[in-house]
Amino acid sequence: MRYTAPLSLTLALIALLPACQSPAQAPPVGAHGFADEITVFAAWDAKNATPRNPMVFAGSSSIRFWNTSD
Repeated sequence: MRYTAPLSLTLALIALLPACQSPAQAPPVGAHGFADEITVFAAWDAKNATPRNPMVFAGSSSIRFWNTSD
C-alpha cells in the first residue's frame, strides 16, 4: 500500500513523456531567405517615413477635425 503514490507518480510521468519531446526543428533559412520581406518593408518605409520637418499637434480631441493635409 505504501508504494501506491510513488508508483502512480511514476506512471503519470511516463504518460507525459511523449509531450516532452523536443518540437520539430524549423527548416534552415538561406542567406537570402528574408530578402523579399526586407524589400517589401523598405518600399513601405520609404512611402511612410516621417516627413523631413514634421509638425506635432497636441491638444483636445477637436484637433482631429482640422484639415492638416498638404
